[in-house]
Amino acid sequence: MGSIVFRDAKGDVAHRDYKGYGGLHYSDSSGRNDIITSKVSVDVKNISFYVETDKPLTPHTGDNWMLLLIDADNNPATGWHGYDFIINKKIISDKKSTLMRYNSKNSKNPWQGVAKIDYRYKDNKLEISIPRNLVGLTSNRFFFRF
Repeated sequence: MGSIVFRDAKGDVAHRDYKGYGGLHYSDSSGRNDIITSKVSVDVKNISFYVETDKPLTPHTGDNWMLLLIDADNNPATGWHGYDFIINKKIISDKKSTLMRYNSKNSKNPWQGVAKIDYRYKDNKLEISIPRNLVGLTSNRFFFRF
């Protein structure tokens, strides 16, 4: 069906380490994988994602590692900030992750498991493929954000 490539400049991952108001200090070094190329490809059954980083990927065991958010319904009023699905919020192993859907009715645990999915990564490359029917994108023509 088709694929699209997105490119980003190297070296734009920013870390935060600043003094705050009232003696507070803010530090955030979570920007650890500098994405330089992203691709999405769609076929009859699947949506596939590919990402390449400037340097080798950090281990998959890190918190919030390589999260992929998907807005499948194109409605900014639904989901988490408009995003209905997330991949890699709960990683099972170095080859198995989860697809989760946002459920605003569950305030304690709003991300609910939909399916286990396969993924692969090596050095600075990561690939994930999900069945289109899991995110409700089954028609011949559709639009989604990620």
